[in-house]
Formats: sequence, structure tokens, C-alpha cells
Amino acid sequence: MPGKLLDNLDVGMVLSHDLLNGQGHLLLPAGSVLTAQHLRILKQWHIEVVYVEASESGNPPWCDASVERLTSEMHRDNEAGLSQLFQFCPREHEFTSRLYYILLDRLDRLSVLDLDS
Repeated sequence: MPGKLLDNLDVGMVLSHDLLNGQGHLLLPAGSVLTAQHLRILKQWHIEVVYVEASESGNPPWCDASVERLTSEMHRDNEAGLSQLFQFCPREHEFTSRLYYILLDRLDRLSVLDLDS
């Protein structure tokens, strides 16, 4: 797969090649699952292009992650963190409620991906 610009990367994408700095030092090995922290650091280091694996469905890998291995504790932790972010939002509104549950599902799927890394 051709390189992707940093702005087009998503959390959960998997590196298809080792990521090296200008001096050839390894920053992240191939197979690493990108996290939000990785994306922030890559931006700080002015890394512009990264090579990632193509998902069979064309979606970011977290979309295809099965939540079979998600524990109730992991789900509760995700829900607690998200609830803090939504503490001042009117969750009785349909849009806010739907957004909350979409994000909770994404967090749960990312949690399962983190088990593999």
C-alpha cells in the first residue's frame, strides 16, 4: 500500500513497514497498532508519510475488531472515561446519546486491538 499522509491516519491502523527516523533509527516496528499518542508524537516529530496495512474491508482495523474478548471491566473503564468527557452534555438528546454509544463502541473495539499489541 502506498504511504499515507499523517493527516489521513486513524487510530487502530497497523504499520506495514518499520518506521525509521532520518538517521535510520527505529521509531516503531512494522505491525504496530497506531494509538492517539503515536499520532501526536509523529506530528511533533514532523513525520509526514507512514506506510500502513490495508484493511480487507477498506475500513480502519478497529472497525473489524470483534468485541468477543472485551471484558466487562474494560467496558466499564471505557464507559467511565467517556462519561467524564460527556459530563456536561445533555445525554437525553438523541444526537448526543447516539454519539456517546458510537464512541463507546469504538473505544471497546480499540481496547480489543490493544490486547493484540
